[in-house]
Amino acid sequence: MEVSMKADLSARLSRLKKVKSIQNIPKQAASASISDEEIKIPPGWTALDRDVWKREIRMPDPLANLNLSTYLAPSDIPREDWLFFDTETTGLSGGAGTTAFLIGLGRSEGTDFIMTQYFLRDYPGEPLMLNFLKEDFKRAGLLISYNGKSYDSPLLRTRFLMNRIPFEFAEQLDLLYPVRKLYRRTLPNCRLGTAETFLLQNPRQGDIPGSEIPDMWFNFLKDNNADSMSQVFEHNRLDIVRMADLLTYLENVLSHPEEQKPFRDLFALGRFLTERDNPLGIELLEQAIRKGDPRAEAYLSVYWKRRGEWDRAVGLWESILRKRSGLYAGTELAKYLEHHRKNLSSALIIVDRLLRELPIRDPRRKAELQHRRNRLLAKIRKQSENS
Repeated sequence: MEVSMKADLSARLSRLKKVKSIQNIPKQAASASISDEEIKIPPGWTALDRDVWKREIRMPDPLANLNLSTYLAPSDIPREDWLFFDTETTGLSGGAGTTAFLIGLGRSEGTDFIMTQYFLRDYPGEPLMLNFLKEDFKRAGLLISYNGKSYDSPLLRTRFLMNRIPFEFAEQLDLLYPVRKLYRRTLPNCRLGTAETFLLQNPRQGDIPGSEIPDMWFNFLKDNNADSMSQVFEHNRLDIVRMADLLTYLENVLSHPEEQKPFRDLFALGRFLTERDNPLGIELLEQAIRKGDPRAEAYLSVYWKRRGEWDRAVGLWESILRKRSGLYAGTELAKYLEHHRKNLSSALIIVDRLLRELPIRDPRRKAELQHRRNRLLAKIRKQSENS
């Protein structure tokens, strides 16, 4: 672990030195060292300016077979107004010094999917690139990303601000969040590449690791060899297309959850649907309970308690305690017996069992149980004195 951390720190320091050395060159000098005749634009790209390139790719729409569930993409925003976006940047940690040098966009148009990429050939072109991006974003009713809320959007917001370009983002859908909610316990991790491999069953072949991309752009600034960026362009293109594939997959799962048999994590799907008032969620949670998932028992007991369905909640707490000692189930059942049934002796039996059987390492929780026991004893004594 220590060796890995040192290697990671060393790589970051090396990258920071490269950024500093490049940014210390006067902006005109960075471009002036290469004449216009020496700048070779790759096939398919057009120059919007000396330092900003653009290309568009038209392909079959990966959203063509999407069944909208309304749980992810809002039904009141037309599909033509959805805009997928992804950035390739000079660093993976964000921050004010991080620049987006490649921005990919994707949108549906009829039966086609239009992929647009903006490439920053050199730093002076950033304001122009951002102004083009601003116009694309202004036409979007929904921005769709993968980890965009935590990374891409804050980074772009900073770049707009630093270039004094006023801009407000549209509504956003970050696909990382539903993937985490539904598959966190069944995937090795929740990276986009992992979702492609295990959910879409379409792993990338020969793709460049994201950690190498910043250095490839820094090298490009020195040698101006656009061919060396082809893998980066393709990586970004695939990110956009696979996001559209993933949204289609997730929406199809959520629009027909009853057909997902067996689902990887019944509890996760059941909770997701229950939180959105789909009655099928309760059925899935009950299936998870029958399969022995303790998370479903605890969650569903809270669900029934909050709705005042005490018989159902109590039934689950008692079921849990018959199988094992559970601090939450025992505490809730003791509270119910004390305050709703006024059965102090039964409540005391449960509290004593918890104190005796559970290795309660949290001093605060143990103190709360002891306080509850003392209160029950006091109530029982008072009850005896008045009888």
